[in-house]
Amino acid sequence: MLEGDDVPHNLVLVLRHGAKNQLRNDGAPISDGLLPLKSYTNRSFQHWFDSAPGELTSHGRRNVKHMASFLRGVYRIPCTSRFFADLTCNRDIETAQLFAEALGCPVSIVNSELPTPGIFRDVPDSQPLRETVVARVGSLHNLPSLYSAAIGIAQRVLGCCEVPRCVVRHCSLDSLDTKETSDIDTSMVDRPILGAVGVTSYVAELIQMAHCSGANTKISESELLSLLQVVALEQGIGATAATATAIDLMSEIWGKLVETSPTVSLFFGHDTNIQMLRALLHLEWRSDGWTHNLAEPMSSLAFERYANGSFGIFKIAATPAQQQNGIPPTSEARQQLWIPGC
Repeated sequence: MLEGDDVPHNLVLVLRHGAKNQLRNDGAPISDGLLPLKSYTNRSFQHWFDSAPGELTSHGRRNVKHMASFLRGVYRIPCTSRFFADLTCNRDIETAQLFAEALGCPVSIVNSELPTPGIFRDVPDSQPLRETVVARVGSLHNLPSLYSAAIGIAQRVLGCCEVPRCVVRHCSLDSLDTKETSDIDTSMVDRPILGAVGVTSYVAELIQMAHCSGANTKISESELLSLLQVVALEQGIGATAATATAIDLMSEIWGKLVETSPTVSLFFGHDTNIQMLRALLHLEWRSDGWTHNLAEPMSSLAFERYANGSFGIFKIAATPAQQQNGIPPTSEARQQLWIPGC
């Protein structure tokens, strides 16, 4: 528990929801610009999850409560805190309610109205995505070779060569219809790169969510990290191209940090919200057990202002092993971030 001058005068937490069932409803594309999962595999992965597609798993719910207990121990979060959730997303609302319950607070603490409408939105008005991709990786043509190991793991998980449409001699994700009309999706920021890389990033998130839901995916730790590098790539490019979308949320954070009276505010949103704040503030991190600059399930950014007027930002995330085994995070989960220019 923080003591003395380390106790924030004002605290704002921006949290991602807990582990969910990453599968989509039958016939739904795995992501905008990509095809349904059955286009890439004959296999079923529902046995990895015990909830409906898009909803928190029972293991994910347990880990929400573990994280709430951990953060209560660090920050003494009172029931007078202000809770805000993305009211368009049931898993965000449920995460906020479970968090409140774990603190011993009534679920009614979760506000019915946001201070600023649309602060959790993740669809920008426009995105210079192609320019962002070129600046990040040089060329789209480089990506399959840069991430060939991850694509190979995804092909093995999917068994894509078992799909009847794959009749070519050297079967791969690229030999399937991995994209519909373009190599870049300009409508969303969570999976802007399509093709084999886009499918691989979906498989990576599928395995990540299953892992954090306690399932045995038979994927090694090194293989998981290789896959998650593709997720971090997708998240990073989308967030960098849509940084302006985070300005409303950052304005809310700042407004609450500079209030005269001590306050605690919590915003329950998505990985895209955390990533866009990272891009906006030029933050970098690597949480224990995860890959670089990833926004993991039930991870958070803590914005702290102290009594002397100084500020700090911390990244908080339980390790993959802690999430898979359903055990509480430890003090190593909280790491201070360097704020460029400060």
